[in-house]
Amino acid sequence: MPRYLSLLLLLPLLALVPISSAAQCNGKDTRHLAPEEQIQRAQARLAQEPYRSGNYWIARKEDRSIHLVGTLHLNTSGMDEVAASLAKPLAEMDALYLEATPAELKRFERQLSLSPETTFITEGPTLIDLLPAEDWQLIAAQAKAAGMPSWLAAKMRPWFLAISLGIPHCLKKQKDLRNGLDRRLATMAQDLGVPGFSLEDPIVAIQMLNQGSIEEQIQEMRPHLAMMGSGGDNENIVASMIAAYFEEKVLTFLELQREDFLSKTDLPQDEANAMWDDFFADLIQQRNRNWMPVIEAAEGDHIMVAVGALHLPGKGGLLDLLQAEGYTLERETFLAVKLKPTLPESN
Repeated sequence: MPRYLSLLLLLPLLALVPISSAAQCNGKDTRHLAPEEQIQRAQARLAQEPYRSGNYWIARKEDRSIHLVGTLHLNTSGMDEVAASLAKPLAEMDALYLEATPAELKRFERQLSLSPETTFITEGPTLIDLLPAEDWQLIAAQAKAAGMPSWLAAKMRPWFLAISLGIPHCLKKQKDLRNGLDRRLATMAQDLGVPGFSLEDPIVAIQMLNQGSIEEQIQEMRPHLAMMGSGGDNENIVASMIAAYFEEKVLTFLELQREDFLSKTDLPQDEANAMWDDFFADLIQQRNRNWMPVIEAAEGDHIMVAVGALHLPGKGGLLDLLQAEGYTLERETFLAVKLKPTLPESN
């Protein structure tokens, strides 16, 4: 699994990751440092995508309106202003739909704690035995640098290990890290008396990551081992992601990360592209399709759907799927005052 995607899509799982020592986050937005040829290839692919920018859209059909908000799952500077700007439209909604409500996430965390086999290898050989010696030595060194015992890393399922090693150390003790836009909207909705609902059971995403045997998951992880880099590099990725979010260009960010991935992997380019697309198709596009019947069946003429920003744009995005169902789409102002958010700092 490309570490860029694990960072972007699975930050809500941060509470499940082993904690290392706190450090200040010093990541920088490095998107402008991408080679010109990579930027051009990314832009060429983007030109083929519908609804490639924007974090706030309204879909309308007859008397029904659906407010679609692209969210960021972590807390950062600027999130107060974003939440405040959405208070008025939220107050007029009949319901708020999130990927999962806070109550559902709590139930999910309890479920994971009672089912260690979901995130750990609980039977049979561990990664020490399953990986070539040189690959395991690389992982053990990265685990040590992250403050994680190598024996613990050896027992993690490959996707969970990739997340654990990919998240910057400085984020792991950040106060209120998970108080991103989703949680803020859930709290606001409760205060306003707007009922909140989940679009899915959170275990669905984990089941997608756990598809295939451990050996198959390892095979997918191995090409990325050399790319798992230092915590500072990961800080730059998160800082770039945050900046792209506030510019309402998360799909552009994703395509630049694809280019970086393709430039560093030793896989054939067609195979690497297919691996990237397959992951995106499973964890984003398939879930979007699963959510559509829930959205269509929602009671009330005015609802807000607030989900990770990558679920909105491009082919197979929620905007594209709603248009195919006869909705007209209008982009709304996301945040009137442009901010320059930074990585959150640890206590």
